[in-house]
Amino acid sequence: MDLRPHEWIQTVRQEYLQRFVGQGGAAVKFVVAPGDRDRELVQDHLLSLSQEEQFTFVSVDAKDTKVHMMDKFFYEVAKKIQWDGLAAQFVRRLLQDNGYQVPTPSKDVRWLRLPD
Repeated sequence: MDLRPHEWIQTVRQEYLQRFVGQGGAAVKFVVAPGDRDRELVQDHLLSLSQEEQFTFVSVDAKDTKVHMMDKFFYEVAKKIQWDGLAAQFVRRLLQDNGYQVPTPSKDVRWLRLPD
């Protein structure tokens, strides 16, 4: 199947991010580009797409790590993720969904339950 880059990006958006991953699935995609310019273009599109769909985007280059070794690949991905920010975002959303009023991030945070 021959897809143009914009068609492939739309397929990733619809089939993976909005449907499969959006319903609780998980996916890892590998992109092999013919050159640096193409790789950068795809990377920019995927970063933009992930931001629009509110997903975390991580890029790992085979030049920088041994992607054929799963532990090295996993470590490289894990060290690029902002774990503290994601955990704070998750807790904030969980509290809001359960009726708590959540102030903007600060050192002195007090949690208040909203009336029903």
